[in-house]
Amino acid sequence: DRILKTVVNILSTVVTYERGSIALLDEGQLAVNAISGQQQVDRKDPATKGLEDFLRDQHSKNEAHWLVPYEDRTALILPMRDEEGLVGILALEAKPPQHLTPSQIEIVSILAAQATVAIRNAQLYKQVPTLNLQGIASILSPKAMNRRRLTVLGIMTAAIVALCFIQVPLTIPGEASVLPSDQIRVVAREGGTIKRVLVSEGDPVKEGALLAELDSADLELGLAAKLADLEVSRVKTRQLRLSSDAGALALEEIRVRQAEAEAALLRQRIAAARLLAPIAGVVVTPKLREKLGATLAKGEALLDLARVEEMTVDIAVGEGDLGRIKEGEPVSVRLLAYPTRTFRGEVALISPKAEPSDTGSTFKVRATIANEGAALRAGMQGTARIQAGHHRLVVTMLRGPAAWLQLTWWRLKP
Repeated sequence: DRILKTVVNILSTVVTYERGSIALLDEGQLAVNAISGQQQVDRKDPATKGLEDFLRDQHSKNEAHWLVPYEDRTALILPMRDEEGLVGILALEAKPPQHLTPSQIEIVSILAAQATVAIRNAQLYKQVPTLNLQGIASILSPKAMNRRRLTVLGIMTAAIVALCFIQVPLTIPGEASVLPSDQIRVVAREGGTIKRVLVSEGDPVKEGALLAELDSADLELGLAAKLADLEVSRVKTRQLRLSSDAGALALEEIRVRQAEAEAALLRQRIAAARLLAPIAGVVVTPKLREKLGATLAKGEALLDLARVEEMTVDIAVGEGDLGRIKEGEPVSVRLLAYPTRTFRGEVALISPKAEPSDTGSTFKVRATIANEGAALRAGMQGTARIQAGHHRLVVTMLRGPAAWLQLTWWRLKP
């Protein structure tokens, strides 16, 4: 029982959870033997019975670990197995869903494996008949005591080896805030009166979409007249080719080319009266409908578009973790507006200047995040996790105290 209580409580120093429990397999049936924060398991408690039934439903799976909903929480289930089979189940419950990172699950799995060895050894010792004097004498014999010491020493050695040599992913958390995105101004390439506005503030648009139209009736009339003149000149040109008047033919051909150039210019001006979206984005200019009938000069802006395919996020990182972060490393972000949705991107920039905070100096790590579904908005707040490569388990778990000890030793050494 002491081993079980120690395991369900000591894990809180590595990961965060609301309740941890261990159920051991006894004659083919799982029974809850330890719950974090409780000295004794009250088997008459309805909550304990409910937890026991829940864990019994889980033990048939043959996986290394899995997440499953339980009441208003999510439970991480880790079967405790060894060469002889299933010993029991370790369950950690917490909010929100998917509360543990892959690196934390890996750490818990390592500690659960060590606990499985200790529990199996304790069960073997417990199987010795308590009234068998010869058995008691064998347990108390120096040889048996040495075996137990070797078992404990083996567990401690395995734990030290795991801490010092096993490489696990390092996740660095930080507060995140979404920055305003880049904006593109849509300007008129041709002056005129605004005839139609097809978008409003907040509308998403695709690249090349029609946003507004200027009145081009005069230009279209001019184009029609010019095309008529062009056709007359072409007819004259064909007639002159049948005659011997080379001078008149050359002059008429010049008129044809001039009319074609003027018609092409009018077509360009008519096309310029259609204001198209230069990028995919969101309209951020208010009260666009009120501009109907207004005159827009050439080069004057009608509206602004904000980019939506990618957003920039600032992440506050402590000074002690800054040296482990590199540009290009993966970043995942969850926001208060979308607590169950993960946005992914990568580190784009690490600020060279610190900013003071209540907990010491912090640095801004800027990440570029894919804005799926155009859900992100400037000013949103949340939490980010930076995947800062693989490091030794001891560095991942104790990087803060380790850095303090290294600096203290450097200051004190001769």
